[in-house]
Amino acid sequence: MQCSSVFLRILEADDVARTHRWINDPELNEIMGYLPISLRQQQSWFETTINNPQKFIFAICLQQTGEHIGNVALGRIDYLDANAMFSIFIADQAEHGKGYGSEATYLALKFGFDRLNLHKIHLKTSDYLSSAIRFYERLGFSREGVLREHEFKKGRFVDKILFSMLRSEFVEKYGESD
Repeated sequence: MQCSSVFLRILEADDVARTHRWINDPELNEIMGYLPISLRQQQSWFETTINNPQKFIFAICLQQTGEHIGNVALGRIDYLDANAMFSIFIADQAEHGKGYGSEATYLALKFGFDRLNLHKIHLKTSDYLSSAIRFYERLGFSREGVLREHEFKKGRFVDKILFSMLRSEFVEKYGESD
């Protein structure tokens, strides 16, 4: 896959204020499962995160301008069992549907499989987020199962759909590996 629209860089201290605004956006924090937090809490989270070897958080940046438009992460990295949990968001709705999320996902998966030598990358999403489900399926993730009535969202309990991709599936879909 040729990535010409975005690049990834490690999240920096200068990004904290911006990510704090995003985390406190009601629509985004509902989807991502965050609760509103203070700037001080966001700064504390950042300090803890940058020193955590089980987590890599990348800023998704536009190739042309360098603008930071979202984050993609590999977390809960288990180096013994060679797996990690994936998450992504593009903060501004106006930037959705332009392929940025697909490119950022590919780059994060490539990092996980090639640089971290992972065997499996997994994620979960809410059953009512049909566009997210289609997105993950289109990118080659396989549906693994359902956590029934697992989270309380929008006044009701919702199912969480589990997805994963194995290294061999990544190589088959994208035809490469280092």
